[in-house]
Amino acid sequence: HHNNKSAVKCFNILFPAKQIQTLSDKDFEKVVYEFENALNYWLSNQMDIHKRIDEIIKTDPESADQNEVKKIIGTNFDARRYFFNQADERWLNWLWDNGFLNPIKEKHDPKSRPYPTIPEAHYLAKISDKVPEGVSKIILAVEFDENSNLDVLSRLLKVCEDMPAKLLPPLIQKMI
Repeated sequence: HHNNKSAVKCFNILFPAKQIQTLSDKDFEKVVYEFENALNYWLSNQMDIHKRIDEIIKTDPESADQNEVKKIIGTNFDARRYFFNQADERWLNWLWDNGFLNPIKEKHDPKSRPYPTIPEAHYLAKISDKVPEGVSKIILAVEFDENSNLDVLSRLLKVCEDMPAKLLPPLIQKMI
């Protein structure tokens, strides 16, 4: 037997207008079955997205289909985060040239909190030790002001900590 009180509590949270008081074992089993099917569908779909991203990442970036990359990372935030987590330094120029790193340039509305996490900034931090000159060039191309995303700024400041000393003077000037 399942805990019907827990199911009723969940249903009352999800469907407060219905005020479900009791749920038979048969109805509970049906709800669990439908919920499991929904999870299986969504999780398998997400796994398929991850597999496709893995296939894309393995290819030469110059042969990547810009529209396909845009579509797949636009599926949801997890797909976007996964793509930038999997991408290596080979992708830097292609991503920059095709506008996929543009979210690091976006301004943040000072009235809205918290600052959103930007996977593209995490990507730059991840690859900065492998291609410091390329990451430095991108940082220098971004305009920073009081409305810049603090997640982006903190990631890029962290990147500067690991930059070779010869690249630091223009970066420091840019960030202050």
